[in-house]
Amino acid sequence: NAYEYYHRWTFDMGFGRSLPNWTAIYCFLFAMLAVRWRLPLALLASLTMGWYTESRNFALALGLVGLGYLFFPVWRWVFSKSSRTTIFYIFFAGVSLWILEQITSGQLTTWQGENSWFGYDFFGERILWFTADPVRLGWDMMGIKEWTKSMHTFVWGMGDWPNNAPNPHHSLIHTLLERGIFVTSVLLIFIMNEISKNARGMEPWLLGWFSLGMFLHLNFVTMFWVIAMLILRCRYL
Repeated sequence: NAYEYYHRWTFDMGFGRSLPNWTAIYCFLFAMLAVRWRLPLALLASLTMGWYTESRNFALALGLVGLGYLFFPVWRWVFSKSSRTTIFYIFFAGVSLWILEQITSGQLTTWQGENSWFGYDFFGERILWFTADPVRLGWDMMGIKEWTKSMHTFVWGMGDWPNNAPNPHHSLIHTLLERGIFVTSVLLIFIMNEISKNARGMEPWLLGWFSLGMFLHLNFVTMFWVIAMLILRCRYL
């Protein structure tokens, strides 16, 4: 079931509210599966559905997929070992949060030398409108604050965070908030090891998948990561 909410296409997931960004995540996973199984028409359909969600995270992920193909040998080297994959993911997570903070606080100058970055709007489409997001940055900072409020929460986390509360839109921060540093470290090593073993040929799409997790709450214990790993394992026969 699907419907439109303020001109944004979304699946009806039964939560009583529209979730076009989660719909975009599923569309990106469908696209990854289409690439893995060499289904060009399914890939086109997935990208079209993702476009109608008007999710800027989806557009950003596709942009990074393009960069991944442009510098394909580099990403093949990065994803060829689990240690390099893990280090890259942690680095990517930190840099993404830093860039979001710089843009939101106005510290990142524009190409004209101005001290405030108001964003760019391409072709008048919402999906291609990139701007500062103080609310999302506030959610991420809230997650870090709650995670580090005591030694217990730092090590073991807060447990399941309410879905109807402000959530960190950052996969690593969200997982640290809920599960703590110990469990998150174990999950991170396991996931990156699985990705590294099955990444060959999908490196650009993994780059896009990582970027989705930097601005959406894709914590490591969700089905999204399980589906992504299953897609990597399901090679074309």
